[in-house]
Amino acid sequence: WSGWGGMEREDQLYALLAILGSGLAACWLDELEPRRNISAQAYGSIPIPLTQSAMSDLAEAGRNMVDAVQSGNHNVLYLAAQALERAVATAYRLPKEALSAITRTLSGLPAPEGITRYPSGPEERGELQSVDETEARQFLVSVQF
Repeated sequence: WSGWGGMEREDQLYALLAILGSGLAACWLDELEPRRNISAQAYGSIPIPLTQSAMSDLAEAGRNMVDAVQSGNHNVLYLAAQALERAVATAYRLPKEALSAITRTLSGLPAPEGITRYPSGPEERGELQSVDETEARQFLVSVQF
């Protein structure tokens, strides 16, 4: 993909890990194939941001998430997971409606690393903020398939 530009292979991997480990990807795949075995075609249908800067930000979030998992520190892990979700929301320019749908769908469910990224109780809620409304576009328009 030409959008990788001069990104190191390792950064490419971390960017993909951030995308595939996000709530957006979980919801995307659940919509396409709401069963246990997910096809390669479904994974291949996940849109990828077009800009190298977005991919670099995702790579940083992915690397931080891996480091947080390896640290074993629950608080560090929670903060890294929240940062990853924010990086994905920003990279995809997710509008408030999309963020709300992801939050509703994943509310109270454990993420792969074992924490709850989208708490269900109002006292725990730390909802992601939408990107600036003037910049928000539906992510299907702003990403490559």
